[in-house]
Amino acid sequence: MGPNFCLYMLGVTLISGRLVVCDVTPSLCGAYLPGDIVIGILSSVHSNFTMFYASNRPYTPCADFNPISFVQSLAIIHTIEMINNSSFLPGIQLGYLMCDPCACASKALHCVEHMLAVNGSLPVLSDYSNFSSPVKAFLGERYSELSIPVAKLLSLYMIPQVIMRSTVVCG
Repeated sequence: MGPNFCLYMLGVTLISGRLVVCDVTPSLCGAYLPGDIVIGILSSVHSNFTMFYASNRPYTPCADFNPISFVQSLAIIHTIEMINNSSFLPGIQLGYLMCDPCACASKALHCVEHMLAVNGSLPVLSDYSNFSSPVKAFLGERYSELSIPVAKLLSLYMIPQVIMRSTVVCG
């Protein structure tokens, strides 16, 4: 499959309404599909961010678009939709919320906080054993510099993160 075919499929997907642009903060949320179980996806489609103004947060514009990461993100979305269209999970629809942390650890943490938020804020509790987040699990970032701090934050909320590509071994 050539890159033109992938872009064509993205266009068809967007036109058919299968992807819904997240209506919260566009700089954090790239794609959203509601479901019974929502999976948070961190995928750096951009490999850098431009200007970072602490007083102007949460918006951090990304730069340096990476088409390979973009196609990998489309493959994740396609896989979830294939599972939904099969009989693999009868009666259960998987959803997703995809955010682009731009290969930046602080932005990755910000994305995770955004995805875990309940009614627009992240609760502070003394016991998180009964915490119910809209996102039930995360597909982690390919960079260990991002997946390790995210794993530490998610462990507080007892939410699993699956990381397929990170390479650093923690000792």
